[in-house]
Amino acid sequence: MLLKERIIAVNLDGVCTDSYGRMREIAAEWFGLDVSELTSEVTYGLPEWGLNITEEYKALHYFAITKRKLFSTCNILPQADYYLKLLSDKGVKIIPYRFYSDSLDQMVVLHTFDWLYKNRIPYTDLCFVNGNVKVGADIYIDNNPKNVIKLRREGLYTIFFANGVNEYIKKPRAETWEEIYQIIEEKYGIKS
Repeated sequence: MLLKERIIAVNLDGVCTDSYGRMREIAAEWFGLDVSELTSEVTYGLPEWGLNITEEYKALHYFAITKRKLFSTCNILPQADYYLKLLSDKGVKIIPYRFYSDSLDQMVVLHTFDWLYKNRIPYTDLCFVNGNVKVGADIYIDNNPKNVIKLRREGLYTIFFANGVNEYIKKPRAETWEEIYQIIEEKYGIKS
């Protein structure tokens, strides 16, 4: 199989963007703390920062999106732009996707386009999903264990982008964009 014309779907948050790092800065402001007082090792819903998944998390998330433009102000993860451009230059179609909140969809879309443009991320399509991650790709790259398990159960080739936790998620898994690229090279029998 050739790499050209393959479709790769990549979750923007936590795979391309340092969304938790940015959320940590915003949460520190929200709580009136120094950012160093909040752990950088977090899971979905941010219970490590004392939040419950319901109202507190939703209020912080709403503030982060509406007042601090969370999705347009995140830093890019190291080498994500380089390897996405390299894959695009080899003919791969890139489909970034992002989960969104129904009430903030217009703002999330605008912030996402802004972030992609500022970081010069190539893409063929862009998907905003609310639950179903399947977007017709040959390879999925995601950092959410639930998404990875669901996609793999459906027979879809999915690379787990690990953040040092969730060791129970088996290969293929990567901790850097260089590792992601190597996995893709091996799958399609290509070399740079």
